Amino acid sequence: MFYVKRKKRAPIERVVIDKDAFNRIFPRMLRSMEELGFYMVGLIAKNVAYVLDFIEFPYSEKSSAHVSSDPSRAGRIFAICPAGLRILGTLHTHPGGLGTYYSKIDARTWLSWAQAGVFIHCIASVRGKDILLTAYTVFDDKIVEIEHDFGDIKEKINMSLITIPLSFYFFYHKDQSDIEIRNALEKALSKEIQKAFVPVFFETKGGGFSLTKRAFVYVKLSPDSPFVYEFALSPEEPFGNVKNVILETLNLPLDTAFYIGDTSIPDNTPVKDLAGQIITTKSTVISELKRMVKEIVKEIVIDTVKKVLYEELSSIKSDLRNYVREIIREELKEKENAKRNETSPTR
Repeated sequence: MFYVKRKKRAPIERVVIDKDAFNRIFPRMLRSMEELGFYMVGLIAKNVAYVLDFIEFPYSEKSSAHVSSDPSRAGRIFAICPAGLRILGTLHTHPGGLGTYYSKIDARTWLSWAQAGVFIHCIASVRGKDILLTAYTVFDDKIVEIEHDFGDIKEKINMSLITIPLSFYFFYHKDQSDIEIRNALEKALSKEIQKAFVPVFFETKGGGFSLTKRAFVYVKLSPDSPFVYEFALSPEEPFGNVKNVILETLNLPLDTAFYIGDTSIPDNTPVKDLAGQIITTKSTVISELKRMVKEIVKEIVIDTVKKVLYEELSSIKSDLRNYVREIIREELKEKENAKRNETSPTR
């Protein structure tokens, strides 16, 4: 059997630039005698990068031969992109018809960007009223030229408003500073949203999305504990199907009983009916008996092991003493014989 080795495909093979967005910055490029730089905003679908808009650099340096973005302000631009869109890369101009080939500085910058993900970069050469554009990406640690085109992209872009209702418990110490609390809350918020909606299940309704939220149930290890442990579970699952997740995660006995207040939770209860409620755990009588027997057996085993070790150690001590005595006797005997040989008269 022969196997055909598949040729690796670049993560981006083509760039499509929205012509209206490009026409907005086109006059600015024609007028400028200095290099200009823009962040390209858009998305990637099936190995094609779609550029929907351009945001001009917050410049730290700008001349007829070089342009660079101020990194202290560039981060804000990355942060303001709405969900689904991202900074795809950069476009900068070469005025005076200098061509669209990249410089060593461009190469270093693009290779550095590639370490953080997949990006495209365009160079536009401005000459008179004409602009020549070339698109590039990084593939296998090499800069490669890719196809580009202009089109009306906005017709194919859908926008949906997603509303996320979310409540969760947040614990903090009274002595924590406001900054410490804020930092902890920001980290928790991201984690809680992921727990509530990942993996994502949704239905498309009227051009929008309806996300399925996972049900949060809270578990206390004892009724007196001030702390709850949070489980994000499928809302339609019966409790009997998911309680093993709780048992395994909290390392509880398999016959642990679950209660809300004084009422035990039947296995056929849908998880959605438990959402937001605090579940307490109780050991059953059988579980308690098992624990007690286990402790007794443990003590017996430990006492037995101690006794055996003591007897073994005593035996070793006795053997060692006898062995040392034997060595001493042999040594004394040899010395006595040597002494006799020295004092005996020679014939």
